[in-house]
Parts: sequence; structure tokens; C-alpha cells
Amino acid sequence: LRDYAELCDRELDGLEVQNSEHRKQVLRRMMKPLLGIFRAEPGTNLWRRKIDHILQRDGDPGSALELIDEASSHIPDSIMDLPPETPDVVEMDLEPESLGLI
Repeated sequence: LRDYAELCDRELDGLEVQNSEHRKQVLRRMMKPLLGIFRAEPGTNLWRRKIDHILQRDGDPGSALELIDEASSHIPDSIMDLPPETPDVVEMDLEPESLGLI
């Protein structure tokens, strides 16, 4: 998460952001892929609501790193310290014979 936040901050620094509302819109798009990252874990709803609340309040939302750090306070350390899950890979036989193309 920290690496992603730093990447987002570098991208924000490189953009010509007109005002805090524009910055919030860009940050919201950057945070969207993270909203489901803790699906079905304790604190998930608070995590999403905190990100949404920060991006809706008046003024500059700050950096992506600050936003993620603040929202992460709702996720237990035991969850934050887990390694990422490896998705199940389904292997498909795409040979022409198995597809009935030959």
C-alpha cells in the first residue's frame, strides 16, 4: 500500500492540478482500485468510508500516503501484515482440438 501511495503522490506531483477539487477527483480515481482490497475482513467498511470521508471534506485532502495511512487505522494489524493472496489460476486447454475447431 505504501508503494502504491508513493506512486500516486509522484503522479499527482507531475500533474497540473488546478485546485483542491480537481486533486480530490484525481485521488478518488487513484484510490478506487484499493476500495475492495480488504474485502470480507474486519474494518473494511470503515476503511472505505474513511477514504470517502477524506475525499469529501473541504480543503486539500493531502497526499495519497496520508490518506491511506489515516484510513488504514481501521484495519487490524493482523490483517495489514498478511501477505497478498495468490488468486486461483484456472488453466484452460486452448488447443484447437479441445475447442472442437479441428
